[in-house]
Amino acid sequence: MSENFKPIAPKERIKEIDFVRGFALLGILLVNMAIFRSSIFEMTLEQPFSGGTLNSIASGFIYFFAEGKFYSLFSLLFGFGFSIFLLKEKTQRILMDSFFKRRMLGLLLFGLVHAFLLWSGDILITYSLVGFLLIAFKRVSVKGLIKWSVGLIVFILLFQILIFGIVELLQNLPNMDFVLEQFEKVESSFAEKAQLANEVYSGTNYLEMIRMRTVELAQQYSGFMVIFPSVLAMFLIGLAFGKSGKLNSISENKPFLRRVFWISLLIGLPIAALHPFGVFNYSRLAIDMSGAYHIIGFFLGSPILALAYFTGGLLLYSRFSQVKVLQMVASTGRMALTNYLLQSIVCTTIFYGYGLGLYGKVDAFQGLLITLIVWGIQLPISHWWLNRYKFGPAEWLWRWITYGKRISNKIN
Repeated sequence: MSENFKPIAPKERIKEIDFVRGFALLGILLVNMAIFRSSIFEMTLEQPFSGGTLNSIASGFIYFFAEGKFYSLFSLLFGFGFSIFLLKEKTQRILMDSFFKRRMLGLLLFGLVHAFLLWSGDILITYSLVGFLLIAFKRVSVKGLIKWSVGLIVFILLFQILIFGIVELLQNLPNMDFVLEQFEKVESSFAEKAQLANEVYSGTNYLEMIRMRTVELAQQYSGFMVIFPSVLAMFLIGLAFGKSGKLNSISENKPFLRRVFWISLLIGLPIAALHPFGVFNYSRLAIDMSGAYHIIGFFLGSPILALAYFTGGLLLYSRFSQVKVLQMVASTGRMALTNYLLQSIVCTTIFYGYGLGLYGKVDAFQGLLITLIVWGIQLPISHWWLNRYKFGPAEWLWRWITYGKRISNKIN
């Protein structure tokens, strides 16, 4: 019976979901551009909103509208994708656990290749590792999933604010010279690593780049337990949407989607606004209670605003599905994995020494322009490809790994 368990056909796809996924690719690139053009260590050290008016506006725009919102949106979409697997299990009467595990292993393989050989800012490894946990939630009700997601968000908020409170308390104690010395050592270490990254990525030694990516990945995944609850929370919200059946007929559920859109937008915007105004003293890596604004804006405002982006995108495409540009965005979303990897290939070629060598030479505003150009080029290319093939190249390979057999890709 497993031979009949096949991937969803293009004609069966929910185009509104593909549109939201294509839009999310723009937001992901907006945020990732900062790490393409400079290292994660440089980002930690630099002062926010510096470098002139245009750069401050560009940085503020990304902090407010993009950072945290689009990985949350992608996480929601990921969880919804899992609900498609559950639907297959119900309609085709096949246990899907083994297929989904192979799907996650395939995603992990893509992530490892991407992270070590292309670019260290990878999110696929995180999605694959957290994704395995979704199997444990497949029999949880919609209300139960929502309770779990809210609980996870509350937990990470309280945990982060508690850390800020403890550090604030410690900094007010006498004889804190030792702690301040440790901050200075961390800052010095980050500055050295930022300088090393600039030298390595501006050069052409590919093996040195792999070593540098290993250092960056170690830094990035040191905070895995901080980001993990928020990713899982959005997975569960996406799964709840899928289980609820509200997206089976978007036209019939527009009143519900509109309510969710306006409520999440009106609540999410003011909370998310706390994020760019959260005070982080990057010059000495100190933490104080003013950083709680950042925490609330990021870990609470981001998922709420992501929900507004999700429902707003569904309604937008449903209303203007005949607009050619929106159709191209949907095509881009249909091959999101391919386009995500292509963004890394193109951007590392633009910035690294083996390409145009612009690493460390592009500011926030220029990075914003490059983002729009790269994403804009992906739209017609994706549309052209999917007029000839059923899946993007990476999606086709991913399905091969998932189902254990080669699937025809050419449109007859």
